[in-house]
Amino acid sequence: MSPRVVTLDAGDEIHEAYRTFRRTGVRRLPVLAEGRPVGVLTLDDLLLDVFRRLADLLGPVAWSVLREPPGPP
Repeated sequence: MSPRVVTLDAGDEIHEAYRTFRRTGVRRLPVLAEGRPVGVLTLDDLLLDVFRRLADLLGPVAWSVLREPPGPP
C-alpha cells in the first residue's frame, strides 16, 4: 500500500485517471465524491476502455474491408 493514498474525484475526466495511473504506478484508485468513497477504478477498467475505443475506431474500417471482394481489383 502507498504511504499516501492517491484518489480520483468522481467528476474527473478519464484522461485524468490515465495520467494518475501513469504518474503513480498504482493498480487501483479509490474514487471520491465530496470526499467520500464511491468506488474503485482499476487498471483493468482502463484496459476495457481502451479496447472499446479501439473497437469503435476500427469497426467502420473492418466493415468496409469485409464488404470488398477479396483479391486484387
